[in-house]
Amino acid sequence: MIKTLTFAVMHFSIAFAVAYALTGDLVVGGAVAMVEPLVNTLGYHVHERIWHRLQRRRTAARPNRVASHPAEQTASSATGSPTRGSHPSSTPCGQVAVLPA
Repeated sequence: MIKTLTFAVMHFSIAFAVAYALTGDLVVGGAVAMVEPLVNTLGYHVHERIWHRLQRRRTAARPNRVASHPAEQTASSATGSPTRGSHPSSTPCGQVAVLPA
C-alpha cells in the first residue's frame, strides 16, 4: 500500500509540475494534477476491458494452445491444460528460471 501511495504522490507531482511549467498558473497546475490522474485511471479501466475481451476472443479461436504467459497459466491450470509454455524459461509467476549454461 505504501508503494501505491508514493506512486500516487509522484504522479500528482509530475502532473502539477508539467502543467505549471507549461502555463505558469498554480490553479491550472493544481486542476490538472487532480483531473489528469482521474482521466488516466478511467482510460486504464477501459483499456483493460478491451484487452481482456481481445484475449478471450484469441483464446477461443485457438483452444488447444499451451499457455505461455503467467496470467494464462492460472486460467489454464483450472481447466487441466498444461501450465507451462513452450519456451524453456517459462515459469509460474514469481519463480526464476534456471537455464543451462
